[in-house]
Amino acid sequence: MLHGGAWLLIALVCSGWQSAPASAQSLEASQAWQPVGDARGYLGIASTEPPGPWQLDAGLGLDLAAGGLDDGGVLVEGRIALRGAVQAGLGSRGARTLELPGLLLQEVERAGMELARVALGDARLGVRFRALGPMADSMGLTRDGFALGFALIGSAPTGGQDALAGEPLPWFRGEATGELQAFGIGGALRVGWQQRLRAVRLAGREVGGLLRVALGLRVRVELLGRLSLPGVREHLLAEVEAALVPGQPWSDGPSPVESRFGYRSTWRVLSLTLWGGLGLGAESLSPDLRAGVYLGWRPPGGDSDGDGIADAGDACVHLPEDVDQFEDLDGCPDPDNDQDMVLDEDDLCPLQPADEMRDEDEDGCTDA
Repeated sequence: MLHGGAWLLIALVCSGWQSAPASAQSLEASQAWQPVGDARGYLGIASTEPPGPWQLDAGLGLDLAAGGLDDGGVLVEGRIALRGAVQAGLGSRGARTLELPGLLLQEVERAGMELARVALGDARLGVRFRALGPMADSMGLTRDGFALGFALIGSAPTGGQDALAGEPLPWFRGEATGELQAFGIGGALRVGWQQRLRAVRLAGREVGGLLRVALGLRVRVELLGRLSLPGVREHLLAEVEAALVPGQPWSDGPSPVESRFGYRSTWRVLSLTLWGGLGLGAESLSPDLRAGVYLGWRPPGGDSDGDGIADAGDACVHLPEDVDQFEDLDGCPDPDNDQDMVLDEDDLCPLQPADEMRDEDEDGCTDA
């Protein structure tokens, strides 16, 4: 397989050095950032957690952007895009990534020119490395603690410029992401610098470099879990992300900002993410409304008892875990959580042991 540096070199070789209309560059630049479908991460912020040594995971997402994009006589009323993504583990803490977007349909108005409605987008190739932090469990739940990761991403100009779906030259982005997870709540801050080989026009100004900042929140919830669906992991997600032009206030410059909210459900090897977002600031460069769905897949990694916990981290390889919010990460069933000799299925107080000789009705609770 190619190393990350070779992938970025291919992007340069394939690029060509032709120029594109300023308005085409401007519109594509405004949509160069798209929410990710990382089942271990947030929405626009990818997790620092890699898939594992030589493991693969993949996903497919549908993205809808409506209104708000207009510049230099070009008006994009709406777009529907499809994106595929795959990453391959590079050792225990690294990964190589590939994203390939495609434009399925768009409504565009431009005086005196007809633009294509269907096109391939610019491919994105990258490498990332987790420098600090504990590894997530096999079901994708990040363990408590702090994590720090770094990534280098580059684009290859494979997109159709006649559809405003690609740029003539590649761009590169380096970024650092810090994550903190505790008691089912996770937070992340990502800071990165994106540099184009040639400046593009954003809101009438020449822009070559952008500072990209994103802040995310992830909270574990129980919605489907209440329907007795074992092994389901659910999270609510919120983010705000901005692309800032140095020296220009976001309220008075070409700096699109977007807020996003979503829900993710993970069950064994599959994850489903539903999300929506609103554009803020730089109105001509941010969609008024964005929404999408993403389906992710990751290999099971060997799970003999089918409880969603890989054998490598399962203390009871042949006994499935009973998911009941009590020691659910060790892979072993806990039929009597409080050890009071009353099985959980009959125990009205499964986490509080009944006092000895004070449970005449044997309901697992201390008699008053």
